[in-house]
Amino acid sequence: MSGYKLSQLSNLTTLASGDLVPVVDVSDTSTPPAGPGGSDKTSGAAEAGDQLSSLAKGTAAGVGLTSLWAAIANRNSARCDIIVLGDSITEGQGASLWANRWVVQAQNAIRAAYPTTANGSGGGYGFIPIQSAGSDTFTWPVTQTAGAVTEFDLGPVRNSTVTSATGSTWTYTATSGTTSVKIMYYDVGYSGSFTYKVNSGSTTTVSNTMTGKELLTSSIPMVAGDVLTIVFTAGTGIVLDGLLHFAGDENSGITLHGCGHFGWCAGTETSIGWNQPETYSLNWAQCYANGFPTTPSALMIMLGVNDARITSVGSGGGRTAAQFASDLQGLISTIRGAATALATLPLILVIPYEADETVQDTGGWLAYAAAIRSVAVADTVGAMVIDLNYRMPTVASDYDGGVLYIDDYHPTDLGHLLLGKLAAGAAEGLPPEAVTTPARYSAAEPLASGESILPRFALNGSLAYAAGTLALASWVAATSGTATAVRVATTGTAGSGLTYAAVGVYELDSSGNGQLLASTGDVHATAFTSAYTVYDLTLTSSFTRNAGQRYALGVLFTGTTPPSVAAVGYPNYGFGAVAPWAWGGITGQSSLPATFLASSLGYTDGPPAAVVSP
Repeated sequence: MSGYKLSQLSNLTTLASGDLVPVVDVSDTSTPPAGPGGSDKTSGAAEAGDQLSSLAKGTAAGVGLTSLWAAIANRNSARCDIIVLGDSITEGQGASLWANRWVVQAQNAIRAAYPTTANGSGGGYGFIPIQSAGSDTFTWPVTQTAGAVTEFDLGPVRNSTVTSATGSTWTYTATSGTTSVKIMYYDVGYSGSFTYKVNSGSTTTVSNTMTGKELLTSSIPMVAGDVLTIVFTAGTGIVLDGLLHFAGDENSGITLHGCGHFGWCAGTETSIGWNQPETYSLNWAQCYANGFPTTPSALMIMLGVNDARITSVGSGGGRTAAQFASDLQGLISTIRGAATALATLPLILVIPYEADETVQDTGGWLAYAAAIRSVAVADTVGAMVIDLNYRMPTVASDYDGGVLYIDDYHPTDLGHLLLGKLAAGAAEGLPPEAVTTPARYSAAEPLASGESILPRFALNGSLAYAAGTLALASWVAATSGTATAVRVATTGTAGSGLTYAAVGVYELDSSGNGQLLASTGDVHATAFTSAYTVYDLTLTSSFTRNAGQRYALGVLFTGTTPPSVAAVGYPNYGFGAVAPWAWGGITGQSSLPATFLASSLGYTDGPPAAVVSP
């Protein structure tokens, strides 16, 4: 590697192949040389403009990013899962080994910067698709050894495998450090069963239950060298997405899940569009909410190379920069709209380096880079941009003899390493290491199990809300977890003649509008009938509480005499109504509404108290 010229590279590291190569010094915060274009534009530093401040470099300081900061800060207590969606570059084309892909290199660097107490900088690969969508420069980790299968446009890479051939078989050999895997599959609407076993151990059968969404099997313990065998055994068919791989990080740490699809664009183009209609009008994007260990903390997207390429070359999208921006926004909307849990998913938009291709837009590749920035600026949830075009040489430059690129589009092992280090260097700048609670102020008080939505020492009030008034208290979650119950308490007045009583939890968007996540259902016959009583009420369905996300808890009573409940009594509503609103009420309700607008809130004497657990 003598004569290597990237001025922002220092130190040495070892690729999985054993070759010593330079790595990016992500602590370097010097201003990169003028760019874009050419060999002098590469920088190993994360520039401040990539995070929150500079519209010229392209981000919007949306409040949704605070949930990502909080998830990274909370990595010792819960997993922080980040979906990385892209094309063949993200799938890994050009890398000689699965472990040399840029997603893995970025993950390694981020874990080194933000280790966990339990696992240090270690951890698993995350999502492993059941099959390649086209990359062929390395051996795919999962092998189909028998049977006939068909590619199907479902799952995290929209490249699942479907089979109706009994005996179809797949194997996976555990790599060093492996502690367990889970199988991700689409629970299709017809009968079908598959089995799995490790080595010659006992066989476990999994059958479709026709829920129409992604599911995970139970954890399957494995160690290095173990062989997992999956076999389709009975029924009409099965749809397999892939594996989730763990290496001591089943319950903590940061994982980047590579979801690249070879040759694909952001738009709706048939056969090459990420946002093309699903063959059977199924909600494919729900997989990101249902198929991973936790609700993802962020969505990272790196697309544009295929979109920009003129259609006369291969299967290019032939999209202008404006069309690409619209396509990208459409894809983001599809994913966020696929499940309530994804509605406030923050974005990390990666601008690719400039491939050696003829693009559709007369403004050249810079027009597409600007388009990605414009999508980030317009995003109302929260977005940041990582500009690789500003930091990596163009493919056409043949930089340093072409050591970074294997062809006109794809990185070499060294290119994947550089790409991953640069992406990590920018992402590492997101949350200050000192952050231990959400960057957005939260009055919530973490408990041994769950959290109090208000500080317990402030709960010295007692309020009786008018019948038919949905009384709401908003809070920013201080912890993450799966909530299954709420605790509320009556004070001096018991409910009498009630015809309805319920407690609900709402997720709030950036405007303060609410969508019902979970509720107790009507409990007027069994709760609130005694004074000075604590009620632990089970939610009819659980929900995932994400640190940094703003929620609202609402209580509603109808009937003759609503009870008085523990609350913060009579704070000044002139402060409570200031955006983001802290408490309020909506009159004229007979049951918990599925949604509400912040503009519909009116005065109440104060917020109700509650504990959400666990």
